[in-house]
Amino acid sequence: MAGGTLSKILGRERASPSGQGYAHYERGGVQLGVLTVVNAVGDVYSRDGNIIAGARGGGGSYISGLENAIREGLAHFSHVGNTTLGVVITNIRADVCDMCALAQAANIGYARVIRPFNTAFDGDTVFALTTNEVDGDLEVAKILTTQLAAESVINIYT
Repeated sequence: MAGGTLSKILGRERASPSGQGYAHYERGGVQLGVLTVVNAVGDVYSRDGNIIAGARGGGGSYISGLENAIREGLAHFSHVGNTTLGVVITNIRADVCDMCALAQAANIGYARVIRPFNTAFDGDTVFALTTNEVDGDLEVAKILTTQLAAESVINIYT
């Protein structure tokens, strides 16, 4: 399988193709976006908890890679070459610590929809950058970033 894949927790032969997704918010001059590329060891879940992309079971349907790996003793859990990359982009005035907080918020959003996420077998990384153009509420930006990160992943598969 060439390109990005996910749910390699049960081995590459049961993995699914993946890709990149984006979600954006704009209001009152504040802009916030999250771009994500998923090449994860885990499965992707919808907001209601259903698998929307993941390991393939018999007949091609999606199964929980994590639950099956636990039952099978995590036999394939050591695969390398997995990573989810994210970029949080905004125009709010923020310092380095604020931008780290936005990157952490994106990680929380990813963990809501990619399971497992941020394991020792993933190279998950989030970058955050700002143009420092407008005043904005950092707490609101963190909440939105969490939502946008999850949405950007779900957008790949819907």
